[in-house]
Amino acid sequence: MTINESNCSIYFPKNCFYDDIPISVEYDNDTLRIIGPEAAAQKSFAITFDTSQYTTQDRKHLLIASVWGKNRKMYPVYTNREGNNLRAYAKVFGNYTLTEDRTPPTIEPENFKSGQWMSKFRYLKLR
Repeated sequence: MTINESNCSIYFPKNCFYDDIPISVEYDNDTLRIIGPEAAAQKSFAITFDTSQYTTQDRKHLLIASVWGKNRKMYPVYTNREGNNLRAYAKVFGNYTLTEDRTPPTIEPENFKSGQWMSKFRYLKLR
């Protein structure tokens, strides 16, 4: 079963859930809200966002994230790129949004300094 909303869709494969359950979908400003009972999913369902309205440069930084809690903290979901579409798989109802990540990761040493002799270290800690 596929549910289409504006520029996104959700595909539930056959036997996705153990039982028939009611599902409600809301879409607002690049955020998809999938509402339903707390039910265990037997199979993952696919969430697809169409990104054709974004520039090619902006599309490189887009990803799908799940949104949780009062502070609306975002957790990246592994996202596949398929042309102008982004696809992620989930087993949990909730909020999923299209967001961008332009901050490159940083790696910093925790228990050593640059130029320090490290041959006697058992391990190196990075942050």
